[in-house]
Amino acid sequence: MIVAVIGTGRVGSAVVNELARNDSIDHIGIIDRDLEKSRGLWADLINAKYEYQKKLYTGPYEWVKDADIVILAAGLPQVKGQSREDLLEKNLSITTEILSKITFKPSAKLVVVTNPVDTVSINAMRVSGLPPNQVIGFGGDLDVARLKQLLALGTDKEAKSINANVIGGHGELAIPVYRNPPSWEKPLPVSINPPEQVYMTPPKDVEASITSSTRQYAKEVIERHDATTFGPAVRISELVDDIIHNRKRVHHVSYFNKEKEVFLTWPCIIGKEGVIKPIELSLTEDEKTKLGNVVAHLKEIDEKKVRPQFSEAAKKLEERLNKNRTVKVS
Repeated sequence: MIVAVIGTGRVGSAVVNELARNDSIDHIGIIDRDLEKSRGLWADLINAKYEYQKKLYTGPYEWVKDADIVILAAGLPQVKGQSREDLLEKNLSITTEILSKITFKPSAKLVVVTNPVDTVSINAMRVSGLPPNQVIGFGGDLDVARLKQLLALGTDKEAKSINANVIGGHGELAIPVYRNPPSWEKPLPVSINPPEQVYMTPPKDVEASITSSTRQYAKEVIERHDATTFGPAVRISELVDDIIHNRKRVHHVSYFNKEKEVFLTWPCIIGKEGVIKPIELSLTEDEKTKLGNVVAHLKEIDEKKVRPQFSEAAKKLEERLNKNRTVKVS
């Protein structure tokens, strides 16, 4: 089993560190347009365990052709004061350039981490040429973890035992779906700094507060810590492990919805083939309306910004192929 991680920023580096511990993975390619940067990460990680020296390698994008799973984490990260969509133009350009250089194995799974993930994923599907079920946008697993932690506040329940979903889009476009809202009648613990426990007064509109907090969670982390790193890395490694072992577990991912023709964040069964199928959810009329708004928004972005980028990339690729054919003939 070969996994390639493209991008050696904070998240990409943390993902490599997590995956290196997985004994089911034989080799991990650390790929970056700055080869010296990927070599630096390699040199750092092999000090953790001697066996990493044979497990990890660096190289150009062409090496990705042998990978069974490819994790696309290249691009600009979200910084203070930015939304994910503020990254769209530059990250589309970066990821399109990278993907245009890669020939994927027909069975390869492409896990897209680059934000805004729902729109980058649809472009990645087109440029890579991979079947829709083999392109998986990562982000929803984080949103649902954050939602469950919020719903568990002030209760004696563990977050993992709470039944909740996130649909629509990742981050600012997330739509929380749950049926048993917390009472939140007592002051809520919001942070722990032993031995001091910090509480806040429950908001009057619980639903609006939960939605806002779920969507803005990453922004709050970035304001304080500059980036979300370890949470994404662990969740990505879990997703990869479930693909490898064909566990057919439910993950909240961005998948290509053929009916709506967009990548939507949704709970899906994931296995060795990628996205096996989306889970059926019974939505309220309000949730259906919100979902319709998100779909309309994603379609508008696709039409105005994503498709033109793909068309330009396809044109350049065709020119390059024609040039190569001319050289071979001569």
